[in-house]
Amino acid sequence: MLEAEKNWDALTVEERDEEVKQYDQEFIADSAKPMSPEEQRLWQRIQRGKSRRGAATVSVRLPIDLVDRMARYAGEYNLSMDQFVKKSTHGALTFVE
Repeated sequence: MLEAEKNWDALTVEERDEEVKQYDQEFIADSAKPMSPEEQRLWQRIQRGKSRRGAATVSVRLPIDLVDRMARYAGEYNLSMDQFVKKSTHGALTFVE
């Protein structure tokens, strides 16, 4: 199995072939096993939209021109929209608290 610290680009072609060989099986679902209680709890947490880091998915309705401005600003500073919203919200709360 690929070690976490190994870089995919640093692998030789043979090492890459060895890593992806497991996906060459035609009926890989036949080897599936029932989830353990720990896996079931994790799956249920994922289904509820909660991550291991304590983040939540929030759906909001915003005007298109505002979203365009947000995306433009985030792109200029190499931020994802998640990062931009997090930083903006943190800044706004710091200002009002």
